[in-house]
Amino acid sequence: MAHMRRTTWLFILLLAVLNAWVYSRHRVLPLFEAALLLNTLTFAWWMRNAFRPRESQIPVTGGLKAIVVILLITLNSFVLLAAYLNLQAAKHPNVVMSERLPDFEWTGFDGAKHKSTELAGRVAVLHFWAAWCVPCRHEFPRLIAFAQAQPGITFLAVDANDDREKAEAYIARLNGKDKQIPPNILFAWDPHSEISYDLFKVFSFPSNILVDVHGVMRERILSPIDWDSQEIQNVMDGLSRK
Repeated sequence: MAHMRRTTWLFILLLAVLNAWVYSRHRVLPLFEAALLLNTLTFAWWMRNAFRPRESQIPVTGGLKAIVVILLITLNSFVLLAAYLNLQAAKHPNVVMSERLPDFEWTGFDGAKHKSTELAGRVAVLHFWAAWCVPCRHEFPRLIAFAQAQPGITFLAVDANDDREKAEAYIARLNGKDKQIPPNILFAWDPHSEISYDLFKVFSFPSNILVDVHGVMRERILSPIDWDSQEIQNVMDGLSRK
């Protein structure tokens, strides 16, 4: 029995460490926070109860055990799946493409409806982000500076799987008195990931899809972009000549 308890403690601790590692590296889903919290609390409670005198230990019913186990398995299955997908993305961060941009519609934060035909005839960047994504918050100010210097490029910032109020508050902070989001950055509200995942198969944030002047998707970058680099400047210049 004591050996079983030690194995359980070790298992829960390993799950908590795994969640912490995945969340710190990728922050792909807010669900990680729930999984990490549940694993940590369960481990702490199990440890505290185990070191109590046997007569004062809190009894755990079979039903409670089943609920905890189901929650642990479900949440950690999502975490393991996301970790695997991100590892695959890390192996192939840049995907060369040669497909035309599909027709789709989006809704802006102001409720206005838009169509992808608005991007026709211009180099475009589909930027997938979320306000809860820390790497996204690091990249976005640099993207804004790049867009200000490149008025001929249209950026469609697709806010996916996000809390609308937090996203709008973050945009408002970026659009403060001392800085202005340029008009060539458009925003799309994608609460159910219909654009990001269902249409473009983007599961990691931030991600970018680069579209040339003829409406052909040329590259999918499943990682943050250094918008200050000469490399991305050369890439964007090449998209206008294809």
